[in-house]
Amino acid sequence: MNVGITISENAQHHVKQTITWNSKTQEQSVVRDNIKSIISAWKEKVSIFPHGGVQCKYLDDPAFQEMLQGDYRFVYELMELASDEVEVDLHIFCHQQMDYQTLLKRAKRFT
Repeated sequence: MNVGITISENAQHHVKQTITWNSKTQEQSVVRDNIKSIISAWKEKVSIFPHGGVQCKYLDDPAFQEMLQGDYRFVYELMELASDEVEVDLHIFCHQQMDYQTLLKRAKRFT
């Protein structure tokens, strides 16, 4: 199966905020490498099993999935382009303990 993965501007902003926040207690290069590793692991997992997440509990559309990787939550949208082709758009990246319902309300994609 061909899986295309896009990281939205909103999710990129979340990644940058996470790096900035965690850099208060750790060296920025270490934090950046750790986050990069977590995102790479998620990409690898979703490339193999794009339907491996669970439906986002705050959205009624089953195309919106969430998946945990390490200490982080990924909220993404699945779009079936063909029988063997899926597009994955990452919309939310946050720590798994964060109230991500607020992030969804702020995201342009969901307003």
